Amino acid sequence: DSKAVVIGAGQIGLRAAYGLQKRGAEVTIVELLPRVLSRVLDVPGSHLVQSILGKGGIRVLTGRSVAEITGNNGEVRGLVLDNGETLECQIVIIATGVVPNVDLVKSTIIKVNRGILVNRFFQTNVSNIFAAGDVAETFDIPRAGGMVNANWPNAHEQGRYAGLCMAGKMVEYPGSLGMNSVSLYNVPIISLGIFDPESEGIEGVDVKIRANPEQNIYQKLVFRDNRLKGAIFIGDLGYCGAVKDLIQDQSLVGIIKDSILEEKYQLYAFLRKKRQEKVEGKDVEWPETYSSPQRYQKSFNEESWTERERDERIW
Repeated sequence: DSKAVVIGAGQIGLRAAYGLQKRGAEVTIVELLPRVLSRVLDVPGSHLVQSILGKGGIRVLTGRSVAEITGNNGEVRGLVLDNGETLECQIVIIATGVVPNVDLVKSTIIKVNRGILVNRFFQTNVSNIFAAGDVAETFDIPRAGGMVNANWPNAHEQGRYAGLCMAGKMVEYPGSLGMNSVSLYNVPIISLGIFDPESEGIEGVDVKIRANPEQNIYQKLVFRDNRLKGAIFIGDLGYCGAVKDLIQDQSLVGIIKDSILEEKYQLYAFLRKKRQEKVEGKDVEWPETYSSPQRYQKSFNEESWTERERDERIW
């Protein structure tokens, strides 16, 4: 059997490792940082994923770097780590991350931070020059500031808005949302927005967690100022789609934040109200019999909560 080493434990690296193993290779991942998916998950989430990889038969070496790749006649034979350990392999995949390619504007007066700086209309600081997609630092919804959120859905949407603005129809971009997803051994992994506020130095947050490591389940919601700012879903996606909408809308959700992970009726009622408001284009009052969402609770056997309605997921 062939042996493979993947350098880097981000999303691309883990996908490569998983794919190589499915093709019959014996796989080792080498990661410089102390944990896998460090830019996608918080510490508990990373530890759970590393455990899933280990159980699946993929060896993970963290806190290590590659000093040398050895070979013969143009063929890889192995590599040497920074601690002197040697790994035999016939395949090496380098997946050490990407950064925006701003070489085109480096010698110009166009302003660059983590990416090319643009406003909500994708205009740079130079008249008639626009930027969008993975190279642009755009308005980030949960952070209410500039961020490079490099993924296909954001790039696609930004291209559409930038095209409209370049054509003279100045439509303000609502903002981007950082989204990451990967699936390993039939375990889905998704993170959204500000999922690790401690690492970003963001204070004043309220965190809700539901975890069951034995079943490969970890869910986390991050709130600030009674608004949902970020989330992690591992194993059980629950109401991930609805959570994404709540982050993008920045709705006031303090009244239901204890209900989201538990999928209580308060959440169902809140989502129904939001959907109806989108359809009708106006505020919808709560039922007269309930003075507030906190009191919006129905008996599990009430006729209005039939099996069909309870199972209906509002995304």
